[in-house]
This record gives sequence, structure tokens and C-alpha cells, in this order.
Amino acid sequence: YIISTTNGFAETDIAVNPRNPLNMVTTDNRITGFAGTKWIYYTLDGGVTWNPTAFPGSNAGDPAFCADSLGNFYLALLGSSVTTIVVYKSANGGATWTFAGQTPSVSQLDKEWIAADQTGGPYQNNVYVVFVNFSSGTSVDFYRSTNNGATFSFTANLGSGSPNPGPDVATGPNGVVYVA
Repeated sequence: YIISTTNGFAETDIAVNPRNPLNMVTTDNRITGFAGTKWIYYTLDGGVTWNPTAFPGSNAGDPAFCADSLGNFYLALLGSSVTTIVVYKSANGGATWTFAGQTPSVSQLDKEWIAADQTGGPYQNNVYVVFVNFSSGTSVDFYRSTNNGATFSFTANLGSGSPNPGPDVATGPNGVVYVA
């Protein structure tokens, strides 16, 4: 399916609502506004038709989506100054988005990823964010929110080295968190 006929940037992402598999959200780096309107697209019919919704926030791109077990979508983006990860939330299938929270500021970071625990276990609906932190020896930093993305707490520094920006995070059975 063609979501948009406008040529876009790279770094696309898409997420599926676990409570309604016909509901998905997607965007790409055009969400920065560098190429016109900052669109997020959502579908309620499994991708047959896509509805654009103008995104109100400012950001530096690198969009990443996830959904929690309640069907809320989360969108993580680089903050405008590239020193925080900002998180937005949609409680209505992607039709509108509100600011949820952000990670504490670091001097330089890149390519975050986000996941929410959908397992029904003790960590259900926790939201996790990982990113490369260039200001602390090129580490991968791990943050957790236990209140639907409103606040994020530093959980772990996953080492240092020369990672290619782009860690990924996911949850497995019983809320086990994996970072690659």
C-alpha cells in the first residue's frame, strides 16, 4: 500500500495496536518538518487507507513507535536540541498526539528506540527507551517509565565502545527486556 505519494526521508517506523490489529501508525523523518507538514499516518482498516494527522511537536527526527497492552501508541523522537528523547502518546489510535514526557538531558545522543511491555506480567505497560549516548563514551543508555511515559528513570549504562547508532529494545515473556 502507498501511504503517501510525497517522497520521504529514511528511518521509517510502523507499529500495530495489540488490541486492534487493523490499527497501525507510521511516519518517517519528514516528521521534523524539514520537508513540509509533519505528518503521522494512521490506519483503522489494516492499511487499506491511511489518514494523515499533523504532528504538533518540534523534534530532530529518528521516529520510533511502540504500543502498550491497552492500545496506546508511543512515539519517541530526538529532541530539537538532540540532548533528550521526547515521547508522545496517542490514546485514540494515532488520530491525535500529546506530549507524554522526556528523558533527562545529555549533551549528545542519537537514534533511540522504544518498547512497551505487553506481556500482562508484573512490568505490564512499562515503557523502555534506549539510545546511543555520545557524551559518556559512546554508551547505550537504558531508561524506563513506570507511569505511561510521563517520566523516565535511568536504569543502566550498557557499556561503551563504538556502536553504530541504533540500539533496539523489546520485551519477551514475563517482561524480560532485551536490548540489541
